[in-house]
Amino acid sequence: MSKFERIGFGFVVLLSSLAASCSSDPDSSKTFSCSTAKSKCANDPVPTAEDIQSCDKALSDPKCGNVVTVALLCLAQHQTCAADGTTDQDKTAAQCPSEVSAVDKCFDTGDGGTQG
Repeated sequence: MSKFERIGFGFVVLLSSLAASCSSDPDSSKTFSCSTAKSKCANDPVPTAEDIQSCDKALSDPKCGNVVTVALLCLAQHQTCAADGTTDQDKTAAQCPSEVSAVDKCFDTGDGGTQG
């Protein structure tokens, strides 16, 4: 499992739960707010304060923040709900392979990025 998926599938769940609302506002097409985003999937867990803080930290990373934003926006746009009303993480992430890979590469370089 990649770093983004580890950050991510907590992060992808978080991202998926956070990501859904950001595509609904045309003025926010290139921005993402961890504290205001909402999931399209009715049974996704509500992000904790710690989840939101981790998300904000990734978004504000000087080297990788823009890459994370692009990935979040992609995940939001392609969020797929499973039959149980939660985000289907695999299907959602499968729609954004290059974005997820870019986040992995950014945080895996060892010379930048604060996520770990």
